[in-house]
Amino acid sequence: MAFNNSGLDGLTLNSSTILAPIGTLSLSGSVGTDFILPEDVSDSEKILMSNCQIKVGEVLSANGIVTVTGNAFFNILLLGEDGSISGVKTCEQFEIKDFLDGVNDSSILVLGGTFGETNCRLVNPRKLNLASDVTIDIYAISERSVDPSIKGSESIDDEMCLKRRTESVDYLLPCSLSERAIPVSHDITLDGNYPPMSEILYYDVKVIPFETKALSSNVSVKSKAVFSCVYKSEEGNVFAFEKPFTLEASLETDSADSYEWFASAVPDDISAEIAIDNYGDAKLIELDFTYDILLNGVRNMTVNTVTDAYSTEYECQSTVENSKCCTYRRTYSSSLSVNASADRDSISAENVRSVMIGSVAIKDIAGEYNDEKKRLITEATAVISAVCENNITSEDDPRYSAISFEYPFKCELDVGEINEKVTYTVSAHVTDVRFRCDQNKIYCDFESAIMSVITETVESSYLTEIVINKAAPVADPYAPITLCYPSGDETLWDIAKYYKVTTDGIVAENKLENENISGRKVLLIPSFKKSTTARAKAN
Repeated sequence: MAFNNSGLDGLTLNSSTILAPIGTLSLSGSVGTDFILPEDVSDSEKILMSNCQIKVGEVLSANGIVTVTGNAFFNILLLGEDGSISGVKTCEQFEIKDFLDGVNDSSILVLGGTFGETNCRLVNPRKLNLASDVTIDIYAISERSVDPSIKGSESIDDEMCLKRRTESVDYLLPCSLSERAIPVSHDITLDGNYPPMSEILYYDVKVIPFETKALSSNVSVKSKAVFSCVYKSEEGNVFAFEKPFTLEASLETDSADSYEWFASAVPDDISAEIAIDNYGDAKLIELDFTYDILLNGVRNMTVNTVTDAYSTEYECQSTVENSKCCTYRRTYSSSLSVNASADRDSISAENVRSVMIGSVAIKDIAGEYNDEKKRLITEATAVISAVCENNITSEDDPRYSAISFEYPFKCELDVGEINEKVTYTVSAHVTDVRFRCDQNKIYCDFESAIMSVITETVESSYLTEIVINKAAPVADPYAPITLCYPSGDETLWDIAKYYKVTTDGIVAENKLENENISGRKVLLIPSFKKSTTARAKAN
């Protein structure tokens, strides 16, 4: 899963507990507000670019209702009526909820993909309507005991006479780690071909984890931070650039190397100030911000479930329960190069001279397994937007304009045979973005990191209750040795259960190397206690 966060902190599991899936939920909602421009921003004519980053806060469940709260960080670049460019930022809280049958306040909620699609409009020159659709994938699981309760037992001897058959079951065990408000102070130096700055008009930071390494007691995360900036030079011209740099963080945890880790990051409290460099030029930006690292790990845990039981002293009855278990299988990842393009006339970009700055968001991510190719095919749509500088042919031509277009793409991963019990969760996010143009088209080249997490859901049966009936003891033995002629499908356990003896006793009496009785035509059953249930078996 492309995890962003989970409610697993403090979860303690033991050898008699499993995590059983409840179900999945695609939680959808919206966040937005009417935003009045500050006094220092001129009247606006057009929104050139808008984006929104979603930061999940709390995830709660109670009485079948799942509730997610968080913050949406809007970042808007505006074209003023006077031809100037300016930027505004604001943060809005959100709360979305929906019904998921079976969840309660003890359920464990794991977040998959979190998506936000921004749709902002200019209501009037001083007012913006900011809106973003939010979709959060929820995977709900519950903690369930598989250790059967024993009723009717009055002493330790009663339980010692109770024989249990067990079966190993693997189930997915998730784990979550987070490090909040990691401080970053980084100086950005303009390249030599950029002129000095007089005012920063717009800035943004994206943090993209690209490497996680697990040691015995910590997980190290390397992230690529990309600083985007639009500024005004001392001569009044507008320039835009992007600068990448690397961040490193380490999160402490026990047994880190036993998990497969997935990381995401969200920046916050971003501040960018112009400073003077060593040459006395205003070509330095002092960048300060914090960011959250969210780590989710998965591994399989093995638990022994009791699938059958009997007593060598008393009759007993058992209650059987069926439960589904989700098992982690494998993670597939790939980096896909996408060369998107659009005809100039289809996006009203006939006068575009160059692309100043832009962004790519991914939506409508879907995965489908192709049985013929043995491939997992991920399809998605890139939402591409950019701010452009135009060729000026008359006084009425605008200096700056915005373009946007959508571009579908797909990635095929060889995954071999996938059976019908296997499910897969796919995610995609964008790393490097480059724009270019020629006489006919606007191009956007970007890298997309594709990840597919393969899991399998299986159903197992186990005993939840064993009742010892001390009023019904097994009959006293009437012979020192009994001959048993096993049928083809009988196991040593079946025979021992019928005669109310131990499997170890039969192994010792017949000098067997193990409990495999395949090919044995006759077995010696040591002194036994006959069940009151009649059985057609030769003695």
